Amino acid sequence: MTSNLPPRPGSQNSPSFVGSGQPGMPAGPVFKGQQEAAELSMRAGKGRSKASPLPLILSIVGISVGAILLFPFFRDASYVIGIAGYLLAGFTVIVMVGWDSVSQRAGMKDPNYDARPRWTRILRILVFVGFIVAAVHLISVAITIAELLSEMWGLQ
Repeated sequence: MTSNLPPRPGSQNSPSFVGSGQPGMPAGPVFKGQQEAAELSMRAGKGRSKASPLPLILSIVGISVGAILLFPFFRDASYVIGIAGYLLAGFTVIVMVGWDSVSQRAGMKDPNYDARPRWTRILRILVFVGFIVAAVHLISVAITIAELLSEMWGLQ
């Protein structure tokens, strides 16, 4: 025989009304499992999860190393340094923008997530800076390959 009575207080499915005066706790009816999870995360000091600064840091490092490889003492080394500089300056930044957008989008599922849209804007600016550095590397690789081909075909 089923009863149309509301659930017993203290049972798993009975809502408890939590006032909005408690920090970190939602106002309105909260089920027991949700309330326990919120209390545990607050007790653990977890509070808010934040966006990772790693994509921004790694893209700055990639562009910096790519720019350092443009200096004259690396110029005449070989085309391998040009390719490495291209990958560091151009490709790394693109991968970091992808990582940032995926991780920020996944973090938005958490109501306590602290998004950092400013970091994403900085990464988008760094993409253009990385493209400029990568273009210089591509030009140096093209010059090196053109010199090798002209020597092989005797066009000097």
